[in-house]
Amino acid sequence: MKKTVLTLALLLTLLTGTCCPAGGAAVDKQSVYQAGLDYASMGMYKNALEQFTAVGAYKDSVSWQFYCQGMIGIENANSFEQLGYLSDATAQVEAAGKYFEILSNSAFRDSERIKRYLSARRYELKGLTQSALDIYAGLLDVLDSGERYLRLLKGTPLPTQAPVVTLPERLTAYPAHIVRKAVSYFGPGDRYAEQTAVALRSDMAVSILGREDSYYLVEFDSPAGKLRAWVPTIRVRRDGTGTEPEVGGKGKSARVINAAEGLRGPGNEYAKSGVTLTAGQMVTAFEAEGLYTMIEAADAAGRRMRLWLPTDQLSVRN
Repeated sequence: MKKTVLTLALLLTLLTGTCCPAGGAAVDKQSVYQAGLDYASMGMYKNALEQFTAVGAYKDSVSWQFYCQGMIGIENANSFEQLGYLSDATAQVEAAGKYFEILSNSAFRDSERIKRYLSARRYELKGLTQSALDIYAGLLDVLDSGERYLRLLKGTPLPTQAPVVTLPERLTAYPAHIVRKAVSYFGPGDRYAEQTAVALRSDMAVSILGREDSYYLVEFDSPAGKLRAWVPTIRVRRDGTGTEPEVGGKGKSARVINAAEGLRGPGNEYAKSGVTLTAGQMVTAFEAEGLYTMIEAADAAGRRMRLWLPTDQLSVRN
């Protein structure tokens, strides 16, 4: 997608801050939607996603939300690939592919071509060069297909150097469902902030990732992205076999290096928390997964929350 200059409408939005009014003021959905289109035209997909999410099902905003999530996944895959983390890059390509698979069924924009591009990325990551070349050859104007085609012709390999530190594995997701309506929290107990973005109703599908005391750490989808929360074990029923690990525990004291907003899971595909950790703030650090670490902090109201920050933004005291 070609980048363009800021439109007057976007400039006014950024300067006046009217795209997401506070205090219950009416939202001008057309202006917010247009801001999303402008951000997307410049390749600023995270910003665009915020705008499209804010207007819900207005026009084709839901399709745009999927499109932005997919493009963010591609950007993440590129970052991992450049670092030599090819398994992580593959996971991001697979995640992006699911969004464009859905979009291609409705012929949304160039989703069909990007779906084919992601197929080539999968072949490339698996070392199946000829299969990747065959697909890239028909998509030379799609994203970086032309660059990849030329690189593969020259036989230049992807970065495969081993990382200095092995990335911690992500927690295994065990399928489960909510037994009946349940209250969930951003930590293992009612002393933590209550999760209210998604109502957990009877038979709702979730994934069990871990356990602390009498609470499961579960994961499910929300309109803003994936979300993790803690649910009493008596409200969750496993749909198969497997044993989840013990998570959390005592933790270690850590200092936040640079100001950053906590996420509700270990990656950019997870919802934002709305809680910004300031530089120098002390938190409690728990398990690391991939490039992220689970931490415990408090929001502006003093409510405790388990959130996730990039591990390289934490200085952990041993």
